[in-house]
Amino acid sequence: MLAGTPPRVRPPATVGTIEIFANRAWHDEHQGRLRGGATDILWCHTRHGVVVHLGDLGERPAGPLLDRLSSEAIDVLIVPVGGYFTIGPDAAAELVGRLRPRVVIPCHSSDDGVRLPPLGPRDAFLRRVPSLQVERRPVLSLDSLPDTPTVVLLDRPPDT
Repeated sequence: MLAGTPPRVRPPATVGTIEIFANRAWHDEHQGRLRGGATDILWCHTRHGVVVHLGDLGERPAGPLLDRLSSEAIDVLIVPVGGYFTIGPDAAAELVGRLRPRVVIPCHSSDDGVRLPPLGPRDAFLRRVPSLQVERRPVLSLDSLPDTPTVVLLDRPPDT
């Protein structure tokens, strides 16, 4: 391990006051046959709320997976929106509408600095959630989340 590299955590785990759990999901809508099997959805329970990172989710959640996602209030939902490798803007917007998190952070799009041609931009997702406020921030603190449902676009750090 490199100096200064944090240790790998395998859920379920507790790191300080954060409890981390995982749920398996498919990397595509064909039970993982197209994009490499399963992926993990990570749940982080903190003293300030619940953060869910959908990871490389490539299927539209249904059945037990959707029930689990709907089972508790989500304060921050990190959702892939770029399509091809993960769900795209339509499925992401549909899921956000179902789960109604306080904050949505779109990820895995062409805006994230990944230069893979099939990835779409965040704007395609933003057009599908016009009722949500949009903010750009350098950092998001869980102890000062917006009062109304908001999409937060995190600023990328400058390349070093």
